[in-house]
Amino acid sequence: MCSILLTAAATRLKPLQAQNMQLDRKKNILLAISLMDASKTYDAAEIN
Repeated sequence: MCSILLTAAATRLKPLQAQNMQLDRKKNILLAISLMDASKTYDAAEIN
């Protein structure tokens, strides 16, 4: 039973994890070329 719940959770979270990885990659690029202030918090719309 527990394995079924874990599999279902992992399957449902996979698209969100992929989106977060892409967003993190973009954020790191913007930080590297100094287009973002590392001390500020940005939402996904500002990064995209």
